[in-house]
Amino acid sequence: MIKKIILIAIFLIILVDPVFADKYYSDKANGYSGYAGATYAGSTAGMTSAEFNQHFNLAKTFAMQTRTFIGDCRKLSKAEAFLLWAALKEFNYSANEAYIVTIKENNSTLTLTLLVVITENGQDCNWYSIGYFI
Repeated sequence: MIKKIILIAIFLIILVDPVFADKYYSDKANGYSGYAGATYAGSTAGMTSAEFNQHFNLAKTFAMQTRTFIGDCRKLSKAEAFLLWAALKEFNYSANEAYIVTIKENNSTLTLTLLVVITENGQDCNWYSIGYFI
């Protein structure tokens, strides 16, 4: 049941992710600013790696068919990492929770969409690029 909830949440959020990237964040000291948003996508506890990858690949395929896909993100810039954590700080997150995070830096036409899974210690995360979209 939880697996289906995660998959449905991913599909719905991919379709409307620009709506979630609507809060403005700024770090003037470092010159980072942009819009970001996160939404809870469910728990990954109890999922095998193969199950997780299957759900993620289905969501990514769906996103690429429904939106203008530019490419994958291999590494986050410092500004993107700032926006990612700024959006996640809106939640009281814990280990094994999954979030869909959308990021749009100022002066950019691209929106980055990530699936983020909080790691065991709750202080870090693994992220998976759904992609850059116009």
